[in-house]
Amino acid sequence: MVEAFEKVSKGAAIIAHKLALAQQEIAELKAANEAATQRKLYKRKRIQVEGTLIVEDGARLATLKDFSARSDGKKSKKVVGAEVRELSQQRCIVCKKTRHNARTCKYVVEVDLE
Repeated sequence: MVEAFEKVSKGAAIIAHKLALAQQEIAELKAANEAATQRKLYKRKRIQVEGTLIVEDGARLATLKDFSARSDGKKSKKVVGAEVRELSQQRCIVCKKTRHNARTCKYVVEVDLE
C-alpha cells in the first residue's frame, strides 16, 4: 500500500512539474504575442477619417501633423525638404514615357549591324 502511494505521489509530482513548465511557456508566448501585436499596431498610421484621399491632401496632412508636433511651431528640416521636391513617376528607360517600363515598351529600336 505504501509503495503504491509513493508511485502515485511521484507521478503527481511529475505532472505538477510539467504543468508548471507549461504555464511558464504559455506566459512567455503570451508576452511575445502581445509585443508582436504592439509592434504591428505601432506601424499603422491612419490620417484619413473618411472619403477618398489624394496624394496632395495626404502630404498636406502629414506636413500639418509634423508642424503641430513641434513645440516651438517651426517646421522640421525634413518636412521643408519634402515640400520642395515634387513626386515623380517612374519612366521607361527606352522612350522616357510614363505608365510602362522597358520590358513592356511598344517603341522598337532598330539596330543596323552592317
